[in-house]
Amino acid sequence: MKLLQDLPRNPRYSILLEPVWAIPGTIVLFYAPLYMKEAGLSDIEIGLINSVNLYFAFIFQLFAGSITNKLGRKRTTLIFDLIAWSVPMFIWAELLVVSDRLPAECNLQICDRFLQLSNY
Repeated sequence: MKLLQDLPRNPRYSILLEPVWAIPGTIVLFYAPLYMKEAGLSDIEIGLINSVNLYFAFIFQLFAGSITNKLGRKRTTLIFDLIAWSVPMFIWAELLVVSDRLPAECNLQICDRFLQLSNY
């Protein structure tokens, strides 16, 4: 622990709090394909979604450092967190309008189906 005490405050807390986001993130990456399969996606569609996700993560990481240096850490976090939360919510709202039912209802149907399959 002496090694962590010698670090400045931000890096020290980043190291200590990494499991808080890394463990749930890893769990999501493991179970997301299973969820997508149960939702009716084909293996090719699941692979395409995961590949696009990794591709965009790679592309955006090329620019992340320079954007953070230009705007500052707090402002960059604020802007991109707002984008990362707002865009999925607009998509969710659009699904609600188009399909005329909550996406959560679809999730409940998938969960019910999964529970029925697990009883066998």
